[in-house]
Amino acid sequence: MKGDKFQEDKMSEYRNKLEVAAIFRLLREKGKVEGRKSRRKIYAGFDTYTYLSSGIIRIFLNLVGMAFYRAEGQGTNVKKGEKISVEDQNWAAHIVSKGYLEKIHKNIEAYGGINGEMMYQFVTDIGDIFRERLLFHSSEPETLSISIKDPQNLNTDESRLLNNFLIHSVRESILYKREETSSYRPKHTTTIRTKDYVLNRIYSPALEISYRARWGRCNFTVKELSYLLDSDSRAETKKILQQRQRTSETTYPMFKGMTLE
Repeated sequence: MKGDKFQEDKMSEYRNKLEVAAIFRLLREKGKVEGRKSRRKIYAGFDTYTYLSSGIIRIFLNLVGMAFYRAEGQGTNVKKGEKISVEDQNWAAHIVSKGYLEKIHKNIEAYGGINGEMMYQFVTDIGDIFRERLLFHSSEPETLSISIKDPQNLNTDESRLLNNFLIHSVRESILYKREETSSYRPKHTTTIRTKDYVLNRIYSPALEISYRARWGRCNFTVKELSYLLDSDSRAETKKILQQRQRTSETTYPMFKGMTLE
């Protein structure tokens, strides 16, 4: 990148990093134009369903089953080999996603001060934070990853609730621990390694975010996440964390000047 000039030889890099985010941003802009019908991102296809299921067969079967149900209701003879339309697949993905999200507060049993309502609120809040990043971050907009910068502080009395939340959310497949790879290890041995969690992808359509975890990670401190769990400090903390997603160290020229507000 040379200053703010667009480099054609970087097109593949731009596309890889920013194409999906650009789609979400254009769909958002269309919804703001008076007289136009807002459109949602399409989630369809075998690969997409595989990603959304996060490796859980039950979720994959629910997605496929709902798509079959919708298609047959629309007159498609799936048993005779007729293809399920993209529209029906997309409808099924949104319905199943919404169903899983809304069932959190009903299906999650209380544990260590954590209940289903608290977990549901956290998922929707973190989804809003991820969406803010998707719509405004200029270099690494896509993410489903929660990166805790100071994991050593999880063992304190003040962070007991958050620690219980993380344990319970992994147990209930709300979050997944991200296994450490060489690409995620600190460059310096003295740097504290982050503790990373990935949001279950099935919530992506309902939260209107990308299902790809990608390289981008939202960095949080233990105190910030603890405040996000606290009903008294939640709203202000969420606002601050959303605002932080609008900044990045690198600005890509193809997004420079794009006004989304």
